[in-house]
Amino acid sequence: LKALGLTVQDVCDMHRLLAIADYKDRFVVPSANRNTEAAVLLQGTQGYNLGGGEDMRRRADSLFGGPMNRKIIPLFEEYQRAPDSTQEGK
Repeated sequence: LKALGLTVQDVCDMHRLLAIADYKDRFVVPSANRNTEAAVLLQGTQGYNLGGGEDMRRRADSLFGGPMNRKIIPLFEEYQRAPDSTQEGK
């Protein structure tokens, strides 16, 4: 220690600052954000609705808790039928 110019107290201070933290201080699990907690609980509850319905057309909440305001699939009323080519010539 003399060759390095360190005292015993200096080495103890360095060890305290540079050593691996206690086990209880190493791993910190962040708590869940309350805004997204409800959205996480609702995941997987609807399934596939092949017969239509409001749950497939629009989602109630976005990932961040607010309304998504984006259509997942077009509403039936928004589809436009192509003209029937068999009826045009008659």
